[in-house]
Order: sequence, then structure tokens, then C-alpha cells
Amino acid sequence: MSGAPPPLPSLDRTPSSGRAPPQGVHCFERKFEGEDQRPPVRLVVFDCDETLTLSTFMPREKDFERTIGWSSWPEYISMMNFGTPFVEGSSDFEEPYAPDGRLCRLQNLFQALTDESTRSLAILTRNSRGAVACLNLLMMAKLADHFSVIWSMAANPGMPNGVYKDGEKWKAFHAPLDGVYDHKADVLASVVKSPHEWFPQLAVNGDGHGHLRDLSDAGIVLVDDVRNNFQSPSFNKPKVLRYCKVARYDGKHPHMGHLSDMGGIGAKSTDDYVKLIAFVEEPWKFKAEPRAFCIEQRFVGCEEQPPVNLVVFGFDATLSLYTFLPEDSKCARQIGFTCNESAEEVDFVKLNFESPWVSGSRVERLRKMLRSLLVSSQGSTRTLAILTANEQGAVVVLNLLLMADLANSFSAIWAPLADEGLPRGVCRDGEHWRIFNPPVDGMVDKSSKGDLLGSIVERPHEWFPQAVDGEAHDREAPQYLAPGNLHVKNIVLIDDEMTNFHCRSGSGHQVLRFCKVACYDDEYYDDFGLLMNMGGIGARNEQDYSTVLRFVEHPWKYRVAQDPELDAQLPVPIQDLLEHVQNEEEEQSAGLMERKCTLSRSHTLPEWAGSFSGQEEIRPKTSNA
Repeated sequence: MSGAPPPLPSLDRTPSSGRAPPQGVHCFERKFEGEDQRPPVRLVVFDCDETLTLSTFMPREKDFERTIGWSSWPEYISMMNFGTPFVEGSSDFEEPYAPDGRLCRLQNLFQALTDESTRSLAILTRNSRGAVACLNLLMMAKLADHFSVIWSMAANPGMPNGVYKDGEKWKAFHAPLDGVYDHKADVLASVVKSPHEWFPQLAVNGDGHGHLRDLSDAGIVLVDDVRNNFQSPSFNKPKVLRYCKVARYDGKHPHMGHLSDMGGIGAKSTDDYVKLIAFVEEPWKFKAEPRAFCIEQRFVGCEEQPPVNLVVFGFDATLSLYTFLPEDSKCARQIGFTCNESAEEVDFVKLNFESPWVSGSRVERLRKMLRSLLVSSQGSTRTLAILTANEQGAVVVLNLLLMADLANSFSAIWAPLADEGLPRGVCRDGEHWRIFNPPVDGMVDKSSKGDLLGSIVERPHEWFPQAVDGEAHDREAPQYLAPGNLHVKNIVLIDDEMTNFHCRSGSGHQVLRFCKVACYDDEYYDDFGLLMNMGGIGARNEQDYSTVLRFVEHPWKYRVAQDPELDAQLPVPIQDLLEHVQNEEEEQSAGLMERKCTLSRSHTLPEWAGSFSGQEEIRPKTSNA
């Protein structure tokens, strides 16, 4: 039989809400009763839109959302939904099912997570097209076989809100969503309470799903791209105890042009797959870090115990807990900016620097620690600076520090990733601050703090212009900041982000002495709910201040392999970093693209109940990215 192929499908696209920093997946286990028993994960629940897909595109045909097994142009539709242009070497848009493509990586991920006797996979979606449409999308992408059930929270009268796998066939059913508060955390709480109502397989014979009969809250991992989905505002306020937050970002799709609020596991980093598998296997390794950890790596001449002359701090989640910025654009451009109301400044100091988890004033303790760092026990001086990834620039960081009376301890603030037109640097000349441009133009990776420290070592006078500019009596020029006198071994980097302690360019400027500030997720006061990737020296543990002071004074006491007991206490990410650096040092010494189609994005429904009705994910203006 001959004939022309069916026309390309017309697909529906509507933006969904929620926004997060453009990073990899973020995995976390909360504190809960019985956590010492380390209960295993029995059920992994995935969102669909911007979690499995990068951006969801569905055919407009009604049969697509009503008929299980509907299929047309499967390669094209799979490519548009699951293909990523953001991973180097990916061939998703030439060969969607290629072995190194995202679909194959997702299949391998699901295979690794699935164990018919101990763990199952499910999907909980708000996609407006419903459960059958999501199933058909997965079937065309050859991903459906790994899942046991799909639940849809979209209210579509006359359509099933669930589909489940019965042997080799998929069947529609009605999931008991009508009596559950409209929030994913409440749905999962109901699944724990009555698993047989959510998994029809259990009501029949339970083959392969017996491990779900005694499901607990801790036995579930939710993988989602919207942070509001991890805890509910309902009366019982259920919380997801183990979750994985998928990064959101804006980007250019090769067929759709610029798209906002994209997502997708592994869409920007293949490390996502490894991290998610590790989290599901051992979620207890992803709890909040209890305190700051300090490390000196071994280096040539470390036995001579060179002093620390320069201490470089991150800002977001290192000095601040979670950075909240004034809406007024003058705060990012005008040194000495003040809010219209004094009470507003007090609020910004409280939100950025004070901690609800320790007694007393964190600002006072920070101020005391910073002043103590300026002079060593031998009477020699040190210089303090800030190297921030804040995209709002150096002036906004300075103004927040001025509000809290913390700025005078620093000599310079650098913001190499500042948005175009915003100041990248400010330096202190005596009692005054002025704007300057640090020498970051031409650097391959302005986000690599290891490379930036290398530049500071090579050209300190360009990073501290007050040392050479102005009148002689105004110059702030310690001898150790002279070119040729400052070395990486004389610098301590204090930061909350693990990847900042590794030099990504391979230039040889490794961070030799660093302090990793504890990171955690928690509810912050009453207004902001669950916030992720919070931090802050001393925000959870008051011993952080003395730890930092001791480390800067005697870093050799924190040397790797010097104290086996200390090394054994290091968090797994720090151990992995040190192993990575060691291995790197050892190595150094040793057709479809042409198709055209009208596309639009599938709608992910907002929550309708309670105070979250129709509301986008609340995210304060921040550069905690």
C-alpha cells in the first residue's frame, strides 16, 4: 500500500510556572523520626513537565489524550520533548534514540532505579491533557515500560485521571484525587495511607508491588522542578521527606527559539543521572551538613606552614543565609543606597544575615569574626575580600553589607558574573568605596573561582587598585599584595558551593586552602516557606566562627591525610572533590532537523486550593543561584 505520510502533528504549548537557578539536580533528605534506621526508598515519583521533558509539546488531536497507544511521528515528538541541545556532544536532534542521547540516558536511569521486588516508579503530573496523554508521550519515547502508574491532578471531566500497567498492558482507572487537598505532598500522604487505591495492581494480585503495601513517608522520593510541591499549606501541612529538585532555566531551543522555564533531568548536565541514582540508593548521605568544614590540601612547601594573607569569602549563603535584594534598581548602582524606610533596612538585615536557628545576633558575631581575621596572633595584617556569583553586581552586595555594618572589614568586592551594565567591582579607599572594573574580560570561565584566584595571584594590583591608585598616603598596599609576593597557598577561600574549590580550566591554580560552609534546606520565617541551598557561617552552628578563626590562623592543622579522624568526618562531597583533584593531577602528569511544524507547549496546571490558588512559585528576588 502506498500513500503520503501523515502530516506533522500540531502541538500545544503553554508556559508553566516555577523558576529555579540553572544548576544540576538538588537532592535532600529532611530530618524525621526514625531517620537513624535509614529506611530504603520504595517508590520514586516523577513530575512530567520540565522534569522528564525539557518543555512539553503535545499533539492537539483529542485521541492523544483519550486513546492509550496513540502514536504519530514518534521520533519527532520525542525529539521535541526530550532532546537536549545543552549537553556537549549530544546528537538528540539527529538521532533521538542514539546510545549517548538523553532518551537512552533516561532509560538507563529508570532501569537503575527500578527493582520489581523492592522499588517502583510513578508519575504525578499537573499536565492539563491528563494521564493518558502523558502515557502516550512516554510510550512514543520508549520510556513508559519502567513506570507502574501515572496520576494526573488535572480536573478533566469524563477522562480518567490515572493509568496503570497491568502486566504488559496499560489500563485506565480513577485515582482517588477528589477527596485529597490539591497539593502533591497531600497526594503522596494519601498514597502512603491507602496504597491499594492508588496502585490497582495491589487490589488484583500485587505481583511485583508487594513492597508498596507498607509504604511510609520516608519510603518515597519526589522528583520535581517546582519547590512548592515539596510541602503543603493544607491543615495537616504534610512534607515530602526526600526530594530531588530539578533545575529550571531559560534557553534557546533549536526548533522553538528562546523558551523560558525549561527544565529536565540531565538536560544541562549528565551528572544529574549519577546524583539521582546515588540519592535514591542512599538518601541519608544528602542531609544538611552540620557545620563548616575546613581543608588544607597537600602542596609543595606545605611543611613550611606559609601564612594566610588573603581571605576570600563568597557572599550568597556564605555571609548571607539567603540573599534578598531591594527592588529599587538604584541599590545595584548607587554606593550607599538606603531604603525609603529605616524599618525596611532592618528587615533586609534580618532576612539576609540574622538566623532564626541560633540565639543572639548573628550580625554581631560575624562582625567580631571579621575584625579578628584582619590581624593574626603574631600581629601581622590580613586582607579580606568577597568574590560573589551575584548577577546583580558588586554594589548591591556592598550596600547590603553597609546596612548591616559589615563592610569596613573588606577591601574589595568582586562580581565577575554581574549583568551587563552593572558594576563588577568595588574597592575601599580609606573610609570610602569606589567602583572599578576587575580584569575578568577575556577569561574563559568567569564562574570558576579557582581560575579567578589564579588571576588575583598573577595580577593583584588590578584586583586591588587602591594599592596603586590615588595619593601615596591613601594607598592600601600591604607588602604581600605586591606582584610576585602573593601565592595561592596564602589564600583561604570560604564558600558554600563545593564546585568552587576546583579549578575548572586546568590552569594549575588549585584552591589549596578552603572552608566549606554548611548548606541546608529549611523553612525560613513564615513568609517564604521552604527555601533551598541556604547557608551562612554560624547560621546553624555557632562553632563555625571559632572554626574559621582557627583555620585561618593554623591551616596546616586541617591538612588532608594529616588527621585520619578528621578526614573520616568529612562529608562525602568533600571526599569526592579531593579524590577528583588528586586524580586530575595524576592525569596531568600522566535529516530530522529539517522538519517543520507549528508547535505550542502543553499546560501544567497551577494549584487551585488554599492560599496557593493560581499562584506562581514564590521566589524572592535573590542571586542565590
